[in-house]
Amino acid sequence: MKTGVKVIDAMTRAPVSIAPDKSIEECAKLMLKKSVGGLMVVDSGKIKGIITEKDLVERLVAKNLNPKTTKVF
Repeated sequence: MKTGVKVIDAMTRAPVSIAPDKSIEECAKLMLKKSVGGLMVVDSGKIKGIITEKDLVERLVAKNLNPKTTKVF
């Protein structure tokens, strides 16, 4: 499927990251502040994973977990 948009145009050169010990609330606030749909989870300089808006819905909201006490990783 051709859209006329190149992947490089949709990507960011400076990905936003968060530590695994931060709360989901902090994660959501950072996503909102930086206008991104996902964050790299980085621990001691190593990428441990990625958390997305979909993760927040499926793993937190749908399970009625507390975003203030639930950790990112």
